[in-house]
Amino acid sequence: MQHAEARRRLIELLTGAGLTPDSPEPWPAWKVFKAFAREAVEDALDDCLVQYSVYEDSDGVEGAHLYFAREFSDGDDDGEPATHLVCDLTFDVAVLPTPAAEFWTHDAPTFSAFVDRVEADPGFQALMNARSVASSVYVEEN
Repeated sequence: MQHAEARRRLIELLTGAGLTPDSPEPWPAWKVFKAFAREAVEDALDDCLVQYSVYEDSDGVEGAHLYFAREFSDGDDDGEPATHLVCDLTFDVAVLPTPAAEFWTHDAPTFSAFVDRVEADPGFQALMNARSVASSVYVEEN
């Protein structure tokens, strides 16, 4: 896969699992993201992030956001990622009983260790067992 094809590929995997990009259920979306993160990217370096916290939207409404993100860079010396592909699941604020957290694949010795850390986290577990109120899949370019 080329990194420019990543959004299309993630959406293809989500729809293949019976989900839509604007209303994925948390556990099935996480399963899809794990499979997607294991797919090789031929033209970029990549890293994955799982992050959650409470954020305010443009209308001033707070929501608990869970992000599954894959970051792509061309490996040049500035160290800045070129693209972020994000699956953003939004929940009611009351669902999140713990402070914010983030997990990077580069902080774990293996992808399996990364997954284990994420899935053992109490805040992640709380979000996985809740119903999202909104979601989206989008690309952020640097």
